[in-house]
Amino acid sequence: MVKAQEYRVTTSKRPKLHFFTDCSYVAGSERMLINLATSLAITDLYDVTLSYRYSQHYSDDLAPRIDSEKVNVVPIKGLYPFRAAFKIQSKFARHLVLGIETILLKYPLFAYDVAALVRHFWRLKVDLLHVNNGGYPGAYPCSAAVIAARLCGVRNIVYVVNNLAVSYGNPARWVDRPIDWLVKRWVTQFVTGSRFAADRLCEVLHLPKQRAIAIPNGIRLRAIREERASYLSRASWRTLRPVALIVAQLEKRKGHIYLLEAMRILVESGREAPLLIIEGVGPERAALEQYVETNRLSEHVRFLGSVDHLFDLINAVDFTVLSSIDQEDFPNIILESMALGKAVIGTTVAGIPEQIAHEKTGLLVPPREPNALADALLRLSQNSELRGSLGEQAKEQFTARFTENVAVARYLDLYKSLSVPLRVTPAP
Repeated sequence: MVKAQEYRVTTSKRPKLHFFTDCSYVAGSERMLINLATSLAITDLYDVTLSYRYSQHYSDDLAPRIDSEKVNVVPIKGLYPFRAAFKIQSKFARHLVLGIETILLKYPLFAYDVAALVRHFWRLKVDLLHVNNGGYPGAYPCSAAVIAARLCGVRNIVYVVNNLAVSYGNPARWVDRPIDWLVKRWVTQFVTGSRFAADRLCEVLHLPKQRAIAIPNGIRLRAIREERASYLSRASWRTLRPVALIVAQLEKRKGHIYLLEAMRILVESGREAPLLIIEGVGPERAALEQYVETNRLSEHVRFLGSVDHLFDLINAVDFTVLSSIDQEDFPNIILESMALGKAVIGTTVAGIPEQIAHEKTGLLVPPREPNALADALLRLSQNSELRGSLGEQAKEQFTARFTENVAVARYLDLYKSLSVPLRVTPAP
């Protein structure tokens, strides 16, 4: 568990950079937040603090990734996790709770969060606030943080949106307009992982294009703990066939069902199908396992659940695939695969075409098209030279554009461009 720190009073003359997030677990976008909060390039120039809406899961995920003795980490208890009703299994009960939350409780609970965060930011005396959100509106405490910080006199606010903004075509979004008006008025700079997501945010919030910039998340390379040959030799799914891997939460938006349909098409037509490894957990697992059993794909598909040392797994396979159909921005798994020199099959969703150069660093297929996915799987399964060529170019592209250092440098340029003076003592 992350050690909860007291609000530290410091005599440093460096500007205070504060990171705020509301996520139930450390997902891809949270890893970039941690990269920033622990980067020496940033901590040398700023006093860094990080706070989050407390949950045991997030606290446990954060503990091994950040040294709370070096970064002031302040869990905030009592903030209301809007959209918690999505966890309710009964469809009727979920919509009932959502309706009550949206119509009757939204503004009282939002005001409560703002008040709690005003106390939080007042104690911290922040110069620059960096808010990290999953989507927009996403986690409402993130928008509450913007309003609270501004009420405390914080005039430099960076708001990072890591998914596609939800339009007002959804009736549940109509009551958000006053909140959105304040957020877009008081945020200094919006940031997204892809230009596609930035354009969507500008469209939804009616922002000029320069108010939302794209800074792709950078990947921190992790050591390979077990070499490929050793990993394959002990794996229960060892095979002479090429091995394909999908790493994603088992949710409908990730399109696993279309990938399984592609596997069925290959198997039933007698063509060479790879062994497909599925890493991840989520609500769709039972349905996906039932599909595999019904269509006699058990010899061709393996479910791993959650894997601790993901880089070892990626390193062990021949290529990776991401079959997403919606609600993506700039998936980390594609960048992680590129870092390890793996060819990637991705769909033409959101920012994925900004990551994969078709026929150069990977293959792109339309979403919800199992036949196109089947053809791409077949090409990479049958052609080791193509896999190697795509993988080599993918690694070169990663090194040039998507490393942790590249992303940190771009964020640091952004911070410096804001009106926070860097009071750096000159060297003697």
